[in-house]
Amino acid sequence: MKIYLIKKEKGREYKSFFVCKNALDFELKYNDDGAPLGCSISHTANYWVCAMGDCGIDIEENSRKLKVNITKKLHPLEQEYMKALTFGSSEWTREFLHIWTAKEAYLKLKKTGLAGGLDSFSVIDENSDYRDMIDGY
Repeated sequence: MKIYLIKKEKGREYKSFFVCKNALDFELKYNDDGAPLGCSISHTANYWVCAMGDCGIDIEENSRKLKVNITKKLHPLEQEYMKALTFGSSEWTREFLHIWTAKEAYLKLKKTGLAGGLDSFSVIDENSDYRDMIDGY
């Protein structure tokens, strides 16, 4: 699998169709639900990333402003895990972003996107730490 990471330049637009065509020489096509075919794409304010193949990828930046009620979108096991941490701490933010990116990447792999439901599955097992369940952690 090839992964392309681009640091965005301020003032430039990064439309995935054009980035794939011009920078990666790849014609981006979409399924009927609007999910890209043959790759997975994610972006933040400062980065654009594409993983080639039948995969899912997500990228988030730690500078993102998060609200405590965002955990309500997660599975109950993940909500409980997050309750044990102090909201706003670097640990809370790090753990939340680990969970969020794992879930979003999985939903992209399944080609459902967020419509697949962040609360429909858990990346945390009742009997183990979530790090054991995330490949490549």
